[in-house]
Amino acid sequence: MDWRIVYTLIASFFFTGCAQEFPIEIWIDSDYNEEQESAILRGINHWDNLIRDRLGKRGFVYMGTFDDDLDFDDFDDDRHLIYKITNPENEVVVELEELLERYWGYENGIIGYGLHSDIIINWHNVIWLDDLRETLQSHDESEHHSIFLYFFEELIMHEVGHFLGFGHDKAPASIMSPNRVSTYPEPLQLYPRDIEVFCIIYHCAR
Repeated sequence: MDWRIVYTLIASFFFTGCAQEFPIEIWIDSDYNEEQESAILRGINHWDNLIRDRLGKRGFVYMGTFDDDLDFDDFDDDRHLIYKITNPENEVVVELEELLERYWGYENGIIGYGLHSDIIINWHNVIWLDDLRETLQSHDESEHHSIFLYFFEELIMHEVGHFLGFGHDKAPASIMSPNRVSTYPEPLQLYPRDIEVFCIIYHCAR
């Protein structure tokens, strides 16, 4: 097992509650299509607006798309990238899932990882979100594409929260709740609980 994946995973748990330095330059994997890229930017923008409002500074600077297959060397670079992993046999993802199952009890495939350095989306697992499947089944097929993009934006908001130092939150009215019930088609938003925790981590002056 590569020591860098062990260090990165442990560090990400250790850095829960630790602030990032703003502004953050962020890249998006070039494997996302334009609609998916737009959903990612909307998800990031929720946090960027909060950072501007509460800290008076820009949170994120979008640098563009970047073509990069995730490997262990990527944890040593300075580029913050939102990866799209379509190969379930990717060696980094396989080791992450093995570690999470062995030491933290995760038994199902992980949808995403909001690490302190990068965000990894396991695209092959996204469709297995229980809440997504239930929402798709209760709506007409003509809405399915919009529903998927809605859930994907919500997923990005959640993983960016981890990237910013948030852990999971037991409060159901939080974007960081791992068991949050879908609010589709209501507009996505950060909740008062999310803002409260953000201000604890980042010492909001207002």
